[in-house]
Amino acid sequence: MRRCNNSATFRRWPDIYICNNRPLDFDHSAIDADGDSLVYRLCTPMQGATFANPKPQPPNFPPYDTLLWLKPLYNLQNMLGVGEPLRINSQSGLLTARPGLLGPFVIGICVDEYDRRTKGLISSTRRDFQYNVQNCESVTAAFFAPESQCDSLKVQFRNESIGASNYLWLFDAPRTNLTSTEVNPLFTFPAFNQYKVSLIAEPGTACADTFSRQVRLRTSGIEADFKIEVLPCAAESIVRLQDLSTDSTAAIVKRLWKVTFGDGGVINATGADTLVRLPLNVSGTIMLTVINANGCEKTISRNFSTAGVQSPCEGIPDTIRACIGSIVPLNPTGVTTTAYTYRWEPAGLMDNANAVNPRYTVTQSGVINLTITANSAQSVPVPKPSR
Repeated sequence: MRRCNNSATFRRWPDIYICNNRPLDFDHSAIDADGDSLVYRLCTPMQGATFANPKPQPPNFPPYDTLLWLKPLYNLQNMLGVGEPLRINSQSGLLTARPGLLGPFVIGICVDEYDRRTKGLISSTRRDFQYNVQNCESVTAAFFAPESQCDSLKVQFRNESIGASNYLWLFDAPRTNLTSTEVNPLFTFPAFNQYKVSLIAEPGTACADTFSRQVRLRTSGIEADFKIEVLPCAAESIVRLQDLSTDSTAAIVKRLWKVTFGDGGVINATGADTLVRLPLNVSGTIMLTVINANGCEKTISRNFSTAGVQSPCEGIPDTIRACIGSIVPLNPTGVTTTAYTYRWEPAGLMDNANAVNPRYTVTQSGVINLTITANSAQSVPVPKPSR
């Protein structure tokens, strides 16, 4: 029983112009609706009309003769004459060459179709076309765009190409569903995802050049927040910075603090819990930038002042009068806090030597020592303000 057959169909048209002394790589593959096996080869082009009668009417009828090569320079294995010869991969249909001679050249490509069941040859499909080899100007495609961007689908692209005036952007390469011909497009992507963006400088010409890079668009769940505690001491203020930020999408991996104060003073710090030493009675701004594992970041800032803040030493009595055997509080107005660590000595006569307000059993007259230390994972010294 006979079955109908679909001939192989080439996917793309080759370029009209190609560059002299530049590599040629062209996908000349075909598709077959029946799933038959396709094998590619170079073939001698057919003779056409004549210069005297380039478009005969009516057209000449087949069969057509193949052209005669101008030997020894041209032949089936060397259609372009000079340079790296034209070759086609028998399995993939990839056409390669590096021409070395200017001018028009006629090219012949054949694809043989073999039955997927019997492996017998069914048909051959031919394409004859012309390559025009020309000298090309130096065109270099290049652009800048952020590799990763968060919480926005709009991306600004900066064109850095050289030697070109026409452009084609493919924002989801190699697909052509998202494109632009602007020089520096501000493009809105359809969704958060990773995209391959390609810029073709001088598209459709032999001088065309392509540059590509990945652009990742992500959503961020960062909720930036922080706490400020001003801890005054005798000669300076210590500001405790505690990051309270959260992120529902990725771990927070970096925290950058910038403390601006007084007349040009700046301190930079890192860490989730940081101490910054500042002069007394200054005001300024604290800025926190939080960065997560996806490279997303968020920044917030708040004003602060070290003026008028009560010292933890205030309210502690210098002298306590009590009878032998009595139990007395040492810091009755003290408020429990995590900002400081208290250490009372001698510790043996107290219920808790590390409490803000321990109870002391009086046995004799004497001196009680108290050391108060500000708590933090990191301490940053104060620099001299720049004026």
